[in-house]
Order: sequence, then C-alpha cells, then structure tokens
Amino acid sequence: EAARAPADGYTLLMASPPLTISPALFSSRMSYQPDQIVPIGLVGRVPNVLIVNPASGIDSVATLIQRAKAAPGRLNYASNGNGTSLHLSAELLKATSGSFITHIPYRGAAAAVTALIAREVDMAFENLPSVLGQIQGSRVKALAVTTRQRSKALPNVPTLAESGMPDFDVSAYFGLAAPAGLPADIRAR
Repeated sequence: EAARAPADGYTLLMASPPLTISPALFSSRMSYQPDQIVPIGLVGRVPNVLIVNPASGIDSVATLIQRAKAAPGRLNYASNGNGTSLHLSAELLKATSGSFITHIPYRGAAAAVTALIAREVDMAFENLPSVLGQIQGSRVKALAVTTRQRSKALPNVPTLAESGMPDFDVSAYFGLAAPAGLPADIRAR
C-alpha cells in the first residue's frame, strides 16, 4: 500500500517499516519495491517504550530479564505485528539479554495494549505517544525507553542503555515519501 499514490498524486506520510524493515523481511511477498518510493524528508522520530501490566510485579528491566531467564519461553510479549520496530525491539531485548520470551503478534497496537492490560501477555514495546495516556493513567507501567536519551515526556523512566543494555538504541520514524519519478522541483517544494 505504501507505493500507491495518494489523492494529490505526490506525497504521503510514511512510517519506518515500509522502507527499512519490510524489504529485509518480506521482499518476496511485498506488493511494492522500495525503489518505487523516494524519501522526501523526516517528520519526526519517537521512542518505543517497554511496558508491563502494573499488577505483574515486574518493576524493572532487571526483574523482567531475571524472570525470563528463570523460565525460558514462559513470559510472552505482544507486538503490533511481525517486522515492526516494536517486534524488533523485543527481539533485540531478547538477543541482548540472552533470554527467551515468546512473541504473540496482534493486529495493531491497540489490540496489543489491550491484551497487556487484560494480562493476556506479560510485556510489550509500544511507540511512546500511543501509550503515554495509559502510562500516565497507571493502566500500564513503563520500564524503559528504547532511545539513548530519556524521554522528556517520561523523565523518570530510564533508558534501556541505563538499564544494563548500553548499545540499545531504537526509535520509530515518520517521514514524507513520494512515488519514484516525482519531478525534482515538486520534490524540493
């Protein structure tokens, strides 16, 4: 769908997976090729945040990792689908910590967060803006953000780097893109 021209025939808002993640994971099944799309500019980046249900008793990344290592595969995590920055954030956490946590993909972030609140899953990574209200309302607990710097929106929540994973640095980005072949003057404007 990313390669379909929008109504004006030129630009569209695009998240990171269609240009950066999907080609590496799903190239044989994609309805478009990355060279059909040209980036125009970055709109913004957002951190992902590692969240758990407050009733879980998990109060830190260290506690989460300890539980995961004590019972490999028993803990599970929700994501908004395979190949997203949220799914890959969890896989990076697993690889970095040497733990095994079972992936449960959902059809979108709302379903994944709902499953976490209902205690159907143990943890999730989500884009911070999507769950900030849930964190502030204590419906989910934030353990860490995925960027190198703490988020101004959650200044008391540590980074994963501060939590013992010094090389952890993940963010989702959103940008403007257009179909390849867009005239240079229109692209520049």
